[in-house]
Formats: sequence, C-alpha cells, structure tokens
Amino acid sequence: MSMKYIRTYKVIYSDTVLPVDTTLATEGKGRGQICKTLFDNGILLYPSYVSNNSTQYEYSGPKERIANNLKKVSLYKVTPSGQMRTKYEKVCQGHVHRLHETMIGELIQNRVFGKGNFGIKVEDISVKEEYWPHQEGNSLRLKDFSFLGDEIAHVMICDELVLSPPEFNGESINIQCKIESSKEYGSKNKMKNTLAFTITWDSKTIQRKDAIEQWLVQYPLSIIAHIQAKFEKVIAENGNEETYTDEFFENVEIDCHFDAISESRSECTPDIIKQVRDAKNAKKMELNQ
Repeated sequence: MSMKYIRTYKVIYSDTVLPVDTTLATEGKGRGQICKTLFDNGILLYPSYVSNNSTQYEYSGPKERIANNLKKVSLYKVTPSGQMRTKYEKVCQGHVHRLHETMIGELIQNRVFGKGNFGIKVEDISVKEEYWPHQEGNSLRLKDFSFLGDEIAHVMICDELVLSPPEFNGESINIQCKIESSKEYGSKNKMKNTLAFTITWDSKTIQRKDAIEQWLVQYPLSIIAHIQAKFEKVIAENGNEETYTDEFFENVEIDCHFDAISESRSECTPDIIKQVRDAKNAKKMELNQ
C-alpha cells in the first residue's frame, strides 16, 4: 500500500520581511531591492512554474523609465540678424503635443502673428526615474547546492529540490520552500511573512514513525537550516537593523506538523522544532565566519 508523507515546517515572522511593492521605497527597501540582494547572495525568488535553466528572473538591478512624458512646444520668430526669439511656448503631455503643433502651424499660415519668418520647435523635457522591475512568484531556491557535497544525489525540478537517497530504490524526498504573505489579525494594512517548507515522501509502503522522522526531519535538516539561515542573514543585513535583530528571528511562531494521504496528522514534537532552530543558528554562525 503506497502512502504520501508530508511534513510542513513554517516559520511565521511577526512583520513583513519581504515587501510587496515594486518601486524604489522612500523608507527602507522595496521588494525589488531585497530580491536583488537575495539573488546576489545566492537565493532566487521566482514563480513555481519556471524551469531550473531559466534566466528570466535573474536580477541585474534597477532600470530607467519615463515618469512624466512632457513636451515643450515653442513658437519662435527669426529676426533679420538670424536670431530665434520665442514668442510663445506651451508645456504639455507628450500625447497631445502634436495638437498644439498643428494649431500653431495654422495660426502661422493665417498670419495671426503678423508678417515674418516664424517656426515651431518641440523639445522633449520628460522626467525619468529609476524603478525595480516587478518580481513575480513566491518560490525560493538556492542557486548553489554544493554544500550538499557528492553524498546526496539531487536535482531542481521547477520549485522542488528532489533528493534521491540510494536506499530508496527510485523513491525521493522532495523539498519546496515558499515565502507567503498574510494580513495580521486585526490590522487592515500590516502584512506578515512566512517562510514555508514542505517536505514530501511518496512511499510505496506504509512507514514506521522512526523512518518518517529519519527521512522527513533528519535527512533534510541541514538543507532547511541552510536556506533559513541564509535568508534571515540577508534580510537582517539589508533591512531595518532596529527591527530585524537576532531576537526578532528567534521569537517567531513555528507551525510544524506531519500529514499522510489518509488525512491523518501528527504535530511535530518540541524536540524536532528545537533541532531545526539549533541547526539554523549553527548555519548562521558558519555563514558569518
């Protein structure tokens, strides 16, 4: 009898660590800026359907766009000495400047401005601004899994890290990591982020509790700890230092449980939660060295 075993491990932060805005923030840093920093530190944020070889979501930094498309339409008269003297000018939106050109041209032809050599000049006075391209998706993955060494066979398939222990004879342990957003209870605007891991084992047979803990807790422990430690390190170093302290990342809510396709569920014991937290802190110390 086959059985799918699923372990969910969620780290629920008490604040927004990854904002949803896509432009340059006036206070702090926006989503695009943090995504670029995550990318530079080996963490890629992307939609779950994107293939592992896609470079579409590699960040190169902010781009430039026209913030205010303006044109200045001027009427000038050429003096006998060859000088151009402005008689009239109008600043307008880029999409209507041709209307002003046409109107002034007709007035010149009808000699409304009198005799003389008149002309029209159009200047582009548009204002440009920097912006961060929109970053879609909520799946997180590492760009480099070399820390796993050669002992663990692995491959990325879209948003899943597929591990193939030799003992499994074709079965695999699949790990997904996502950043989720939710509104804080009682608040209309404040958002909370959750770093959510899902570890799945499609087993051909029903497994004992110790085997489930071995393969869904111990086996992926270093991977989950590595991703969480790296993610929190980047957020701490590039966010609000007064908010994202060590205490902030320690005082998080943990949702950890096991499910099976039979709809049975068992809660993670405190020692399992402690193992992940200790492993994450050890990884942070390692990354700071």
